Amino acid sequence: MNNNGLSEENRLALMVLGTVQSLGLLLLHKAITHEVWPATAPEWLYALYTVAIGVPLFLYLGAIHWRDRANALAAAVLAGVLFWLGWQAGWLSTPEGAESFQHHGGLPSLVCALVIALFILGFFFRTHREHKRLDYAGLLDNSWRIALTQGFLALFVGVFWLLLFLWAQLFKVIDIDFFAELFSEPEFIYPVTGLVGGWGLGLIRDRENLIATVRNLCEILTRALLPLASFILVLFLAALPFTGVEPLWDTGFAALLMLSLATVILYFFNAVVAEHEQPFEGLPWLRRLLLLTLVVLPITVFLANWSLGLRIDQYGLTVSRLWGLLVALFIALFSLGYAALILRYRTLPIVRIRQWNTWVGGALALALILVHTPLLDFHKLSANSQVERLLNGTTAPADFDEDYLRFELGAYGTQALKELQKTSLVTEHPTLKTRIEQVLTMKTRWERRIAPVTQNDTDWRRAQFALLPATEVNDDFLDALNVKEHSTRQCLEGERHCVIGDLAFRGERYRAITSSRVHWGEWPVWHWKGDRWLVIGTTRRFGCDASAEVAFDRPFKVVEGDHLLWTNGKCLYQLNLSEEYIRQYLVPENDTAPATALHDPQG
Repeated sequence: MNNNGLSEENRLALMVLGTVQSLGLLLLHKAITHEVWPATAPEWLYALYTVAIGVPLFLYLGAIHWRDRANALAAAVLAGVLFWLGWQAGWLSTPEGAESFQHHGGLPSLVCALVIALFILGFFFRTHREHKRLDYAGLLDNSWRIALTQGFLALFVGVFWLLLFLWAQLFKVIDIDFFAELFSEPEFIYPVTGLVGGWGLGLIRDRENLIATVRNLCEILTRALLPLASFILVLFLAALPFTGVEPLWDTGFAALLMLSLATVILYFFNAVVAEHEQPFEGLPWLRRLLLLTLVVLPITVFLANWSLGLRIDQYGLTVSRLWGLLVALFIALFSLGYAALILRYRTLPIVRIRQWNTWVGGALALALILVHTPLLDFHKLSANSQVERLLNGTTAPADFDEDYLRFELGAYGTQALKELQKTSLVTEHPTLKTRIEQVLTMKTRWERRIAPVTQNDTDWRRAQFALLPATEVNDDFLDALNVKEHSTRQCLEGERHCVIGDLAFRGERYRAITSSRVHWGEWPVWHWKGDRWLVIGTTRRFGCDASAEVAFDRPFKVVEGDHLLWTNGKCLYQLNLSEEYIRQYLVPENDTAPATALHDPQG
């Protein structure tokens, strides 16, 4: 049963629900601005926000008749689940350390996961209320109807606010600021947006038959593009025996590309079979291409999982890699199911494929909810993986990324760091112990670390640098490094990521620092002048990507030419002279001007 021609009661219910939701969100907004409960209790704040947004969204998507008792029952169950998810997110956002801070890294994934899960649950619920079962044709019809309805609603509300903005600006031109001030007040924005959104949703759902035209157009376009996507996949797999798979691992994003192509093919295929049970039946060669594509599609998924597995084996589990695994898992379920059914029946068994889609789609909605609970939280799994790799020796203490645990894994990461402090491994590695103590006092990744008391010890300073071949650093140079200067402070944070190399250019001695980190910064270059090292500028690295590693077994090699240019591994380095050095030594403003002292690492 299609719900075309909404009753006045249902249209009014949409407007009331939209207004009530907006008033609830306004109250939460005011709580944040006034710093009162629940804003002072993140668990409650996140939980209430999740319920206030998620439950009405589910009803917008799935409810048909607003007097149906099933709406209230489904909303009550969903509210309990959403409250749990929001509470977990709020707890995750407030790590307990020496200094507390707000971690919001889990919010984007929670929002995206809930939007997808509620979308799936919405058209499942609506189809069941219409057909009293999960009729596949009804599922497809409702999925398209709901997606296009929400798209039109977003367009409607966006145009509404553009008109209000135009209204405010026109009156502002003639020095009437009342409307601009009114339209910017939360007390106006929330209720009006909710009221207009409910009104617009009623208008669109009252004319859902018109959406069928847009759906038909989308299906025609996807049917036209499906052969191209299939040809790309088959051609790519045919080229691999000649190129080998090694180039895939060198990119770092091969898994993303392959999974993206697989997703496009799966989406296009399901869009086509929604209208044509046996697509391209009149074009045998296109039909054979489609069947071949579906049979070999699992190869692409296998390669993507192989690429992800290599990264995980090398660096351990992270939140992003776990999301990649989840996406790869469900793409694999769809593609393997299709391939197995085609090989079993030697054709496209549409009924079986539709049953498989229904089961896997429901499992996807459930999985997106479970990964945001303590049962399968990706932050928890990542923290356990990183700590386990450190304790079993897979990750060296010098390579352990305590910043990732502290600032990307929320409360789980902070708990793991505090537990690590009690282990014998950390006790036996003073530098690692210092790094963990420092990071627990920081509120942002970019905050300056507290200088450890050992920074003034010459031997400790020497241990913070890796020396390239043919490089010797004496104690005087190390003792004179100024920890207050940004260019050298980063090297004395107890992480041993700075690399020193000496080089000779036109009979003069130079010394440069580079970093073993992926993220590049500005590092000093010294010139031996007289009997001391003078800072003359900074290093510019180019000719390689950000992930290129330093070749520790090779010295800096100067490139012949007029400019001081040197190489190491795949990277080129060039001297950027500082303005201070240029003005003092190369183009002084006048001969009588007092010289400005340069930083001298030997005092």
